[in-house]
Amino acid sequence: MAGVAALALAAMQPQTTAATTGTIEGRVLDGSTNEPLGGVQVTLTSGTAQGETETESVVTDPKGRYRFEDLTTGDDLFYALDARYKGGLFPGSAITLPEDTEEEPVIDTTLKVWDTIDDPASIVVERNDVFVLESENGKVGVLEAFQITNVSDKAYIGRGGSMETSGNAPVPSLGFSLPSGAEQEQLQIYESSLDIPQLLRTDFGFGITTAIPPGNFTITYTYSLPGTAASYDLSRRVLYPTLNFAVFTSEKFVVTSNRLEPQGSVEIRDRAYEQFSTKDDLDAGASVQITALADAGTPPGLIAGMVGVLVLVALLGAIPFVRRRRPKTETRPSSRAHIMQEIASLDLARERDEIGEPEWQAARQHLKDKLEKGPS
Repeated sequence: MAGVAALALAAMQPQTTAATTGTIEGRVLDGSTNEPLGGVQVTLTSGTAQGETETESVVTDPKGRYRFEDLTTGDDLFYALDARYKGGLFPGSAITLPEDTEEEPVIDTTLKVWDTIDDPASIVVERNDVFVLESENGKVGVLEAFQITNVSDKAYIGRGGSMETSGNAPVPSLGFSLPSGAEQEQLQIYESSLDIPQLLRTDFGFGITTAIPPGNFTITYTYSLPGTAASYDLSRRVLYPTLNFAVFTSEKFVVTSNRLEPQGSVEIRDRAYEQFSTKDDLDAGASVQITALADAGTPPGLIAGMVGVLVLVALLGAIPFVRRRRPKTETRPSSRAHIMQEIASLDLARERDEIGEPEWQAARQHLKDKLEKGPS
C-alpha cells in the first residue's frame, strides 16, 4: 500500500519540462556614438553540426531593436547574427540556446555598425610573421600571424563592398596574399579577433567578408605548401602598407630573399628559430621574393613541424569560419579543455606583446588555479 501511495503522490506533483524554444533579441548601435540605429537589416543564421543552415531577416525599429522568436533550443544548433549597414557586413558571435531551463531562454545581444570606407590606405599591417614548419611528403606547414590596424574612424569594406553585386553575393573586404603554390583546401583560421563568417578564394590568396572596424585586430592561419627538390617558394605581393615583415624557420632551412635579411636566432616557446626580416617598411604592391631551401641531410623521421601545427590547430579549435561563441548562461561550467584553450590563447597574446607581463602572469595564474580545482 505504501508503494501505491507513493506512486499516487508522485503523480500529483507538478511535472517540469525543459524549454524547447527560445528568443534572441537585442539592438543595433552606432559604433562611433553608441546610439541605436533603426532601419538596419539583421539576419539570423541557424546551423547544425551537419552543415545545414537557414536564415531569416528583420529590420530594426526606430530604437534599433530586433527580435527572433520560436527558435529551437539545444547544443546541436548554433545561431549567428549579421548586420548589414552601408555596404558592410558586421557579424556577431555564435550563440546557442540552452535546453536545460524550465522557462523559455531569452538571449540579449548587441550588434555594432560603423559608417564605411573603401580606401585601402586606411589599412596598415603592423606585423606579418610567417613561420615555416617542417613536414614530410615534400610539403611544409606554414603559419602566418597578422596584426592589422584600421587607422580611419570608419569600417573598411574593401573596394568590392562599395560595388553593386547581383543578389547578396559575398564580396571580400580584407585580403590576404598567399604563395602561388599554397594549398588553399588546407587553409584554416585558428585565431581571429574578428568574427569571420566566410572565406573567399581570390587570385592573390583569400579574402574575408567582415567589415573591419576602426582599431587593432589579429588573425592567424595555417596552410600547406608543396616544394620542388626541398625548395619552397614563399613569394607574395604585399597588399597593404606593412611595417614589419618576418620569416621564422628552423636551422634546417636556408632562406634567400630580395627584401629579407638574417637577424640571427630567436627562441619562441622553447623552440629556436632563425629570423629573417625587413629593415624598411613595405609599400602596398611591393613584391617579396622568398625561397626556403631545406637541408638535404635532414632525416625525414625528425621532421614533424606540420604535426605541431595540427596540434595547435586542434588545441585552439580551428573551424572553417570563426565565430566567437558566447556563454549560454552565466552558470554554465567551464570545461577543462576550454580552460586549456584560454591558457594557450593567453600565451599567444603575450608572445605578440598584446598584453603586458604582469597582466599575463595574473591571468595565467587564475586559469591555472581553475584548472587545478577542476571545472565548477
